[in-house]
Amino acid sequence: MTRLAGAVVLITGGTSGIGHALANTLLAQGCHVVVCGRDQGRLDAARRRLAGVEALACDVTENGQIAGLLAHVERRWGRLDVLVNNAGRMTDLDFLQAPLSASRLAEEIQINLMAPINVTNLALPLLLRGESGTIVMVGSGYGWTPSARAPVYSAAKAGLRAFTKALRMQLDRAGVGVMEVIPPAVDTPSTAHRKGPKVSAELVAAKIASGISRNAREVFIGDARAIPLALRLAPRLLEDRVGRA
Repeated sequence: MTRLAGAVVLITGGTSGIGHALANTLLAQGCHVVVCGRDQGRLDAARRRLAGVEALACDVTENGQIAGLLAHVERRWGRLDVLVNNAGRMTDLDFLQAPLSASRLAEEIQINLMAPINVTNLALPLLLRGESGTIVMVGSGYGWTPSARAPVYSAAKAGLRAFTKALRMQLDRAGVGVMEVIPPAVDTPSTAHRKGPKVSAELVAAKIASGISRNAREVFIGDARAIPLALRLAPRLLEDRVGRA
């Protein structure tokens, strides 16, 4: 069981959606919470809405900015207890319209795969300073079974899942836990245009906090809880249903 009260937590993409809700949840549990983002307006709003939060500008696709953010955490607390790699973006891409913009494809891989890898790499020295640390990867059901409308996002999240599993094995002896979160569709500003059932960001935040407390390896939320069983019993049916949704 990981004690949350007093923990130093860094949440990337923490100014809206899941990240914002998680920051609110962890602040209420006595954590010291730092969120980062690129939009100054959202950073200012986060400071107003989340009493006690530190909201700092950082583009997690830029290693220099990541290093600056972590240097602030080191000066302030000397350690990092929980890293939440939450920043991400999903884009619908139709390869029947190829050639697509190469830079656009690279950007989606960068934010969804390379950024969490790079943030984790740079944050690990701080995470290893404490008695135990936790890395949270906010993944996607599309990393387990892909979506036809978001092929690059699906590939990036599948890569993140593979990285998460390998990292967990490497860090196990060092006492750093690695947890993958698999939410269903979440009701956030970025999904406002999408139809269908969605869970609240607050529910996802509560499940993540609970997972950290009990040192969970994987946290499936809502409809995503059916994924492992469906992949064992009817993988073709699941892939067809998710892929064409």
